[in-house]
Amino acid sequence: MHSDKRFWRKHRLTAMVLCLLCRSTGELAQDIPWQKSVEEGNKLRGQGRYAEAELLYDQGRYADMEPLLQRSLAINQKARESDVLGSAVTMDNLGELYIAQGQYGKAESLFRRALSLREKSLGNDHPDVATSLSHWATLCFLEGNYAEAESLHRRALSIRKKALGPEHHEVTFSMNGLALACQRRGRLTEAESLFLEIIAILEKTVGIEHIEMAAVLNNLAYLRQSQHRNNEALVLYQRALPMMEKTLGPKHPNVAMTLLNLAKLQLTEHHYAEAEALYRRALAIQEKSLGADHPILADTLKAYALLLRETKRKPEAAVLNTRAKDILAKLAAQSTNQIVDVRELESAGEAWKERK
Repeated sequence: MHSDKRFWRKHRLTAMVLCLLCRSTGELAQDIPWQKSVEEGNKLRGQGRYAEAELLYDQGRYADMEPLLQRSLAINQKARESDVLGSAVTMDNLGELYIAQGQYGKAESLFRRALSLREKSLGNDHPDVATSLSHWATLCFLEGNYAEAESLHRRALSIRKKALGPEHHEVTFSMNGLALACQRRGRLTEAESLFLEIIAILEKTVGIEHIEMAAVLNNLAYLRQSQHRNNEALVLYQRALPMMEKTLGPKHPNVAMTLLNLAKLQLTEHHYAEAEALYRRALAIQEKSLGADHPILADTLKAYALLLRETKRKPEAAVLNTRAKDILAKLAAQSTNQIVDVRELESAGEAWKERK
């Protein structure tokens, strides 16, 4: 059953904006466009209709949150030195917002500043420093800088194990990110070992039906897929997908990631009709949840175009490839070295933050 507490944790960014703004100004700005969506979402949440409520909470929130977070950051930076850590929190949240919008260059600058503030204020081994390292590592992964992502995840993992214990959910988060980076760097044995260790921890701490388990099953399935162990991968995807749909709702971006992985597997097996249906569904989810110009969409478009070429539909494939190139060109104008190829659940989004 969907926990009300867990539901709100999924929307921690929205809550953080409101809390930071209230703390900074003592009042809440009026007539924010997404307030009506929030009010309607509250009604649906009260009726237990969580998936519908989530869509309302997400509508238009990114554009409206940015000025609020910028305002909170400006206020914190003008405040006394003791509010330095408040600025770091705001920088992290604004950075997460920019990642959601695909503005990776802006996110990196904020994550670097937040890390520097925390290291100076808390020392190099504080769990909050690991939080900054983890944010930056996730960004590096999205940009295709897997060596840097690995290094940052290793440091975050070391800090968290020492400070929080070997079975804490932040530890499994760092292990997951490290495993993905290792996989992308070709060290499949180490990645597999990490995924299996996470599964063992989760079986002990949260059980086999938890959303975190679904995320790591997805990632292990993709590893099996890269090893051409397709039957094993299919079984893992078929376990993970219903768990994600039940917990996150059928239109969540993380559901789309698993659909894409499954589509690629079906394409490898030459099951073209099944693969196309999966690509179409994933693309529709991403367009609605991420926006038509998000860089993650480019990877989906290119993958779908490959299927179209294999099924002798080259004109349709060309249209999708052109759209993908346009998206990446816009991204390159914002920042350099922006390679987007996200098939795994790097952080499982808010899913990893739902832990009770």
